[in-house]
Amino acid sequence: MDNKLKEILIKKILDNIPTNVKPVNYLTDILDMGKESVYRRLNGQIGFTLAEIVKLSTELNFSLNEIHSEYDNNLAVFEFYKDRLNGPEQSFYTLLQSFYDRMITVYGADQSHTDMAINRLLGSLALQYDYLYKFVYYKWIHQFDKVPLNYYYRDLELSSDMISMVKKGTYYQQRLSKTIILDENTLYNTIQEIKYYRDRGLIDDEEALLIKGDLIKLLGNLEFVLNTGKNHVGTSWEIYLCSIDVCSNATCLNYDGQVSSSFWLHSDGAINTSDHQIYNLQMEWIDSLKKYSTLITKSNQKMQADFLNRQYKLLEEF
Repeated sequence: MDNKLKEILIKKILDNIPTNVKPVNYLTDILDMGKESVYRRLNGQIGFTLAEIVKLSTELNFSLNEIHSEYDNNLAVFEFYKDRLNGPEQSFYTLLQSFYDRMITVYGADQSHTDMAINRLLGSLALQYDYLYKFVYYKWIHQFDKVPLNYYYRDLELSSDMISMVKKGTYYQQRLSKTIILDENTLYNTIQEIKYYRDRGLIDDEEALLIKGDLIKLLGNLEFVLNTGKNHVGTSWEIYLCSIDVCSNATCLNYDGQVSSSFWLHSDGAINTSDHQIYNLQMEWIDSLKKYSTLITKSNQKMQADFLNRQYKLLEEF
């Protein structure tokens, strides 16, 4: 470990230790080592081990990305959950658990907001709709698991742990303020995915009607937001309708000065970073879409009606 990295790490550790605690005593307890070893690390005589750094970042709530960014400002660290190597069921549950953990943290923040640009329905926005969210999970399993050729929607069951996690995630997700830029074809793209499985006979007509019912509920909730500027629990949501294609799903989350940006590689899997520069660049892109978008929350009723009527017509045809 070079001297620059040692200095950045030591400063980060000292800045995050509670002011009413002596740093040496704190580190002695946390790292379970003698004071002499702690002094040598704080004086830069020897470096912290990777295991020690990971433990301190968890205990003191700082990100390794922050260390990395300060060390080399031209690079950013991205996270991608590799649990899919352990099976699609486990990887999906890990993504859900990660989302839930993040929502708990954000819910406890004094200030928080999410900016989103989407071209198809995100799983996080489908949490409260049982049959629709099951379809999100079904598509994940069908795409990434080695399932039989005729693997039916009805064959998939959500575990009790997953159902519980979905309900808890729904609670927190609905209480986070959002600005959403919608591609005009957001619902169309989702319907096309559902139709593929229905046309193959993997989703039967009754099941398709249940999913359709959830999409109608979703549109009803969207109409409520457009009319009031808030969802049913009173959280402020702003909706923009984009006149050009939104090329991919992306979100930017800001809470008490902490940031997180997510980029979707495909419809269901994202890579994430807490790098502030990447967040600013991504927010610049999302804000640029507003030049081609119209705010339809509590405004422009004609555009609201035209958009909703098109969505309902898509569902009628479906």
